[in-house]
Amino acid sequence: MDQLFLKKKLQNGINYLKSKNFQKATKCFEYLLKNPKTEKTGLLHLGIASIEQKKENEALNFFNQILIKDSFHEHANINAGLIYYRQRNYEKSKVYFENVLNQNSSHLIANLHKGIIDYKNLNFASALNHFKICEKINENIPQLQNYLGNIYFKQNKIELAIKYYKSAILKKNNDSRAKYNLSKCYFSKFLYKEALDLYEFRLSFQINSKAKEVIEKFNPKIWNGENLEGKSILIISEQGIGDTIQFARYLFYIHEKFNCEIYFYVNKKLLHLFKDCPFNVVSDLNNIKSINYYQYLISLQRIYYNENKSFYKNINFINSNEKLDYLWKQKISKFPKPTIAINWQGNPNYTEDHLRSIPLKYFEKIFYNQKYNFISLQKGFGSNQIKESNYSKYVVDLSESIDLENHIFVDTISILKSVDLLITSDTALAHLAGTMEINTYLILNYNPEWRWIIETNNKCFYSEKLRILKQKKFNDWQSVFDDLSEKIENIRIA
Repeated sequence: MDQLFLKKKLQNGINYLKSKNFQKATKCFEYLLKNPKTEKTGLLHLGIASIEQKKENEALNFFNQILIKDSFHEHANINAGLIYYRQRNYEKSKVYFENVLNQNSSHLIANLHKGIIDYKNLNFASALNHFKICEKINENIPQLQNYLGNIYFKQNKIELAIKYYKSAILKKNNDSRAKYNLSKCYFSKFLYKEALDLYEFRLSFQINSKAKEVIEKFNPKIWNGENLEGKSILIISEQGIGDTIQFARYLFYIHEKFNCEIYFYVNKKLLHLFKDCPFNVVSDLNNIKSINYYQYLISLQRIYYNENKSFYKNINFINSNEKLDYLWKQKISKFPKPTIAINWQGNPNYTEDHLRSIPLKYFEKIFYNQKYNFISLQKGFGSNQIKESNYSKYVVDLSESIDLENHIFVDTISILKSVDLLITSDTALAHLAGTMEINTYLILNYNPEWRWIIETNNKCFYSEKLRILKQKKFNDWQSVFDDLSEKIENIRIA
């Protein structure tokens, strides 16, 4: 078969692919399969055409046909690795990138993505090695600078993290994520004004469907501290349930300062928490006729800080159910010893959950303490660890009997009011307990969320009843629980 003819077929196929004429492109690439010399090229481009059409499984089939015959084929490995990477199947993705690196240790894309996978697996030494190779090849990649900053930030090497985040911003002036990441460094240095200003860049990449709905329906102005007398304002909840609970206090600040109509737009399952609050709490916009201003919930902290150079006080606004309070008080009073509630696992879909959630095995030492009864408030993912680790004889698992209605924490609130102590990882439950002023030990990683950095330094969000125990070195939970074991041995529980 004439090689010039085959070369022309390939070029025609590429041109059709560029113009999104997938049918004609496919015919050209399929023609290449007829010749053993161009078969792999045809399969490769059929795979690329499938990716363009968002048919990733079909694309994988083409790439794997190549790899059966040539296991180190660079382009087939890279494209297959990128597909699994996009699907968040990092273990499979890693295999393909390693195949490339075994043949070409300086491959930019393979090093970058292998480094990111190592970063996600907390293998920072390996990740740094891959990123440094990338830096030598092309240092002008904002994503690379961001990940280098992330590693140093997690290791609490704040100045190095700042260097790389600033480098990412210089290389791409509108790199909102780098500015957002830089804000966390400034929180760590207690530079609150700079941190709060940069934290606003979260709004550039965090999608909030409620905000879009509000803007389209009312076209309100965004509020930045203007006089609200006689006006109306809608505050949009954002991020997780814990954030909604923690920062809701700032609506009380608006209520205290202005005679205005306040709406708080939250998820329906949270409505009951705010039942007795002095503002309107809604889960839809159906009964609101007009709005003058709107603002995102966490942005209220910036507005308050710029005005007062401090953070707003804790307000225990949590509404509880008297009937459930009585029911759980009776149940818990039947335990013969003081009762400690535990919670260890956050939402696994949260990108940083692997840093904040704690394997239940680390609680084992405190389970052996004969002074206490232990109950689990863990719901859903993570509660399976009780049976899997054979801890059922130490811990009463309440996962199947609490918060069964479509109202989050409806039983948990009443339980917290009756237990003697709560031990929890960094989840929404920590913010609920802090707001309610429950006797709590909060277990944190080496360089925790900025909220807790502020709390550790300023003790401004919650009362002295919330005590923080933090890792002294990265990923070292054992020493934290050794410390916790001593503390609960000696603690006085009234």
